[in-house]
Amino acid sequence: MPPVGVKLTTDVERRVDGFRARVRWTDPSTHKRVGRVTHVHSQEEVEEFFDQMRAATETGNDPTVTLTDYAASIGDR
Repeated sequence: MPPVGVKLTTDVERRVDGFRARVRWTDPSTHKRVGRVTHVHSQEEVEEFFDQMRAATETGNDPTVTLTDYAASIGDR
């Protein structure tokens, strides 16, 4: 998930079965370039993915994370 307030860069690649949408940012704590990629079937889904990731930079919540990934990220609390 991108941290709150970071600038995102986006790109889309047309594939035979749809689109590959990628969002990238620089992690402010590690200064490493990281990102998230998804494969979708329509341009509308691409824009929805980008909107979700932009919202995550405003709220700090990642609506695309699975429950399993979230549980792994918080560890044994």
